[in-house]
Amino acid sequence: MSLTPFEHLFLSGLFGDAEIAALLSTEAEIVAMLRFEAELAAAQAAVGVGPADTTGVIIAAIAGFTPDMAALRTATGKDGVVVPELVRQLRHAVGEPAAAKVHFGATSQDVIDTALMLRLKSIGQILGARLENCLSAFAGLEAAHGGRALTGFTRMQAAIPITVADRIRAWRDPLVRDCARLSMQEFAVQFGGAAGTLDALGDRGPTVRAELARRLDLAEIGVALGEGDMRPFGREIDRDRIHARHRRDGALDMGDAARAGHALDAQIKGFEVVPAPVDDRHRRLLHGDDRRYKVSHYGKVKVDCMTF
Repeated sequence: MSLTPFEHLFLSGLFGDAEIAALLSTEAEIVAMLRFEAELAAAQAAVGVGPADTTGVIIAAIAGFTPDMAALRTATGKDGVVVPELVRQLRHAVGEPAAAKVHFGATSQDVIDTALMLRLKSIGQILGARLENCLSAFAGLEAAHGGRALTGFTRMQAAIPITVADRIRAWRDPLVRDCARLSMQEFAVQFGGAAGTLDALGDRGPTVRAELARRLDLAEIGVALGEGDMRPFGREIDRDRIHARHRRDGALDMGDAARAGHALDAQIKGFEVVPAPVDDRHRRLLHGDDRRYKVSHYGKVKVDCMTF
């Protein structure tokens, strides 16, 4: 049985995204964790923390390593995180004396967070390419049809003439801004050790972290991130607020139409149009910079808005 439409046998054709789902899979997470461990060993050898021959043994063992997934599942139920058992299996595969250098100076949060950053960076690149494709398609539409005349609408009523280019610009400009914001995203390596101080590496800790970031092609912000710190996500893309603003604008359009007596028989995602008595106590105008409202009655329209 499928728990969500994203993994449903046929609903996933509508809601799913196989390319991104693959990057969020257990298999992809394990691959990213193992990459962290291999590059950590290489980074330490590069700055003189560990001998090169030990590093070679670790990297070779990781390249041929297949984890015992049943053991990972059982141990996660006991430890709360998967990393201790994964490291135990890795050390067993590497063997002595190199085993002691596996995961040296790191902690579980370092592995989990950095593995997530590696995959989110790949997802960001996929989304960026898709946005660029959309922008190219809009450019093609504008070149072919931009000069044609359209009727503009305001509050669901015919207004002044516009062109196809005007309408395309309204679709395109938010995507241009999203592309710019996505390009500024920073995905940072997490490497702070047990207490965030890299104490096991002494004064070479920051150098190891910088070398690890370089090898993983992640940002290095110079400090260890604490739990709940969202800095590795870089500059926030405030899509939720953008989408909420669009939802509010849709509510305004529907409310105006209802007050004008237009028949509305529609169910739009995020809005529920139902008969409601006209009661001045329940007329609330949705406008301005108000950020929080739950359920409002505006004429004959009941708008069930998200909190934002």
